Amino acid sequence: MNKKIIRNKIINWLKKKKVIIKNIDTNFVYSSSIDSMDAVNLIIFIENEFSFKFKKKDFLKDDFYTIKRLIEIVNKNV
Repeated sequence: MNKKIIRNKIINWLKKKKVIIKNIDTNFVYSSSIDSMDAVNLIIFIENEFSFKFKKKDFLKDDFYTIKRLIEIVNKNV
């Protein structure tokens, strides 16, 4: 799948939550007003939107909550 499409869908979801995106390397959980429930809802959205399930190992990386990392994970699994 096209990385630009993945990026745009994730960014649009975050914008609906009023998350300010400075760049795709920024951890949006630590740097914004997104809370743990929003983070869970984002994971659910991505899994449903792209028809795959995150693996346990995906959550272990420090950069999991960056748009860049989410794009990589989705692109690898779709």
